Amino acid sequence: MNEDDREHNPGIAAPPPKVDRAALAGLAGSARKALDDLRPGGKVPPRRTLAGEAMCEISVRLKVVTPILGGGPKLRDVDRVDIIRVPTVRGHLRFWWRALYGHQYTTSQELYAAESALWGRPADNTGSGGRSGVVEVDKEGARSSVDVRIDVDRSGLPKPDETPVEIGSVKGYALWPAREPHADRRPPGTDFQLTIIGPAAQEVALKNVVRAWILFGGYGSRTRRGLGSLTVAGDNASWLPPATTSRVSMPSFLCEPSPTGQYTS
Repeated sequence: MNEDDREHNPGIAAPPPKVDRAALAGLAGSARKALDDLRPGGKVPPRRTLAGEAMCEISVRLKVVTPILGGGPKLRDVDRVDIIRVPTVRGHLRFWWRALYGHQYTTSQELYAAESALWGRPADNTGSGGRSGVVEVDKEGARSSVDVRIDVDRSGLPKPDETPVEIGSVKGYALWPAREPHADRRPPGTDFQLTIIGPAAQEVALKNVVRAWILFGGYGSRTRRGLGSLTVAGDNASWLPPATTSRVSMPSFLCEPSPTGQYTS
């Protein structure tokens, strides 16, 4: 078909342009070589913020081994869409950061400043980001330096349990708040990938926070009664202590030794 035919028959589409695959392959090879030249020793350079701060990425696959109560935007509400919510996980991690590192600060103001720098804080009516009775979203607070990402495996995801909770039953010990009014629970078995991207200077602290959350915390409410308990589905050695770990040696697992040999959490 020539140009005259297409001019008299505008409904006829023009043939697709020819693609020089050899040229595209050459461009791709040149791009890979350029990236390799930018990587010292062939290694991928660390993530950096726009300000040039080096970032680290921490990833672990987790599984919930006891029923989940709550965790949704409403009290004791199981979210049926956002199964493992980022705001909920962030709140748990923030709590354990404060539990591990709060003792390093002599005043509550110092603790609040350090916590806000890492985990963020809400803005107030003056725009200073401090505490206030009136919070306005159009004022600038402090943005979190930690990015939390969740990827839930929805294949075989357990459906919420709607059966009544009897006080005298085994479930009644931890789930008695779910009896009246009736609250759904999600049975064990939820599997998800947790990825944290944060400042490289805080990598050890962030790993310790995740370890503490896995060992002593959980997802949702009533975690101190064993609900929402977590285990590692994969690289256990990097996240869980050996079976021989005692209460005396546990601090050394959760803390990083300083140059002086003293463990600091």
